Amino acid sequence: MKRTSILGLCLAAVCAIFAVTATASLAVFTPGGLEYGQCKKVAEGAGPWKNGGCTVLGKEKVEETHVWVPLAKVVNIESNKLEGSPAPSLTSSSGVVIACETQKSPPTGEVGPGPKQQKNIVGEFTKCKAAGLGECGNVTKENINTTKLSGGPGVITKVAGNAKNKEGADLVAEGLTEGEKLLASFICGVVPIKVRGGVVVAVPVNKMLNKSTVKFVTKTGENFRQVPEEWTPVSRYEKGETPVKEFLEAKTTAGGEYEQSGQVLETVQKTVPKSVKVELRQCKDGVC
Repeated sequence: MKRTSILGLCLAAVCAIFAVTATASLAVFTPGGLEYGQCKKVAEGAGPWKNGGCTVLGKEKVEETHVWVPLAKVVNIESNKLEGSPAPSLTSSSGVVIACETQKSPPTGEVGPGPKQQKNIVGEFTKCKAAGLGECGNVTKENINTTKLSGGPGVITKVAGNAKNKEGADLVAEGLTEGEKLLASFICGVVPIKVRGGVVVAVPVNKMLNKSTVKFVTKTGENFRQVPEEWTPVSRYEKGETPVKEFLEAKTTAGGEYEQSGQVLETVQKTVPKSVKVELRQCKDGVC
């Protein structure tokens, strides 16, 4: 079987994958809920948290100096391919090899203003080529931009009590392109390429961050697949609903069918300005 590598068009770095390290002022939330937010300093006694990560409870009024606040405004993010990491690629279950040298996402990406959303993320890839097809692009002959991408948090693996859950975030197309929800549409040589679906990456939680390395992982070989390809988006998770499949599909031949694909990309995501930190908080059963 022929292996297809098509540029990691889903801008991993872009996944607003910054987490928020605070356990709200013990406000009651949906059991096991997830939300973006920040740990804020307040007057003594207005706590209940002692530290700037909202992870240690104060034992007396003078120590109760921080509160957890769900995100209510936009935090901008940008990303760049991790130096020395493999070339960005998207691998489909058969066919074409497309690879790019660089990837970045401009600081127009956003986490918020809601505590469960990220949006306006665009992946920019340069010096892209497809083996057997030639140069690939939709901006110039060798440069590819994704459509605007959005997504939110969720749970990849649930553990009783939620404290040891494995959390993730996804990216999907925000709107329609050519009548479909495409993450990218471009030309390789004379062949039109389309990418649809979504991609999920593992993300850190309960840590106030302004910088995070995001990895999009694909398992190749006989059991080729995106890792992970199954998860529970926060909207389903908070209702106790079952996991769903979410993965990329690529159409690499004119008039051909979509086939399952996987992205490879390591990117460093940063908040803009870097003085701003944000966190994805995993609420414990009953409290956040």
